[in-house]
Amino acid sequence: MYTFLICQDNTLIATEKDRIMEKSSLVDTLQFIVEKEYNGFDMSEFDLVIEGYLPISHEIQIETLTIADNNYKDLYYAYQLPLNSGLTKEAGDLQFSLSFIKADLDPDTGKTINYVRRIQVGHLNILPVESWFSAPDTALTQLTQLYLQNQQNIMALRDQASIISSSAPNDIVITTEDIHLAHDNTRVGNGISLQALIDAIDKHDENNTVNVNI
Repeated sequence: MYTFLICQDNTLIATEKDRIMEKSSLVDTLQFIVEKEYNGFDMSEFDLVIEGYLPISHEIQIETLTIADNNYKDLYYAYQLPLNSGLTKEAGDLQFSLSFIKADLDPDTGKTINYVRRIQVGHLNILPVESWFSAPDTALTQLTQLYLQNQQNIMALRDQASIISSSAPNDIVITTEDIHLAHDNTRVGNGISLQALIDAIDKHDENNTVNVNI
């Protein structure tokens, strides 16, 4: 988990880093740790909003974070954001800004009061993958979609193989009346009577081959 500490002077310190790959989706998490109180304000009363500036297109991605742990190490609130492909779709230096925002209503005037705490701009390095792995996408690359389809086909084949294996003969049973195949003591097929086997042996061909259908 990629973790940033939000300091009382509104600077950011990366306390734990991960490798974030281009076009990865919902497998990495950004975590922001902030002291519960700032200048007399309880930070849990604020919404934490992140604005991400993509490194190539400069497109802006906005996400609102919620508190994942309201008693992190007893002193902090912990906010978490699963990184989606909207934030990771371009390799390079992903810049982001954080704002704690609270709207309140003045009981005397009835006007809205907006409280905003701005945090120093942060940076997240999105590592590139080789170009032949990349294909245009909205959430998943074409290669990933193909891989997932292949995985589904493999699972379907495994299910079919399991069905066949569960009924395939694994024994030959000889009784006083016939010889037949079986799977876990359950008869498979019709088998052949001993008399029919004797007749087949009597009718062997010139290569001394006996043909028996079970």
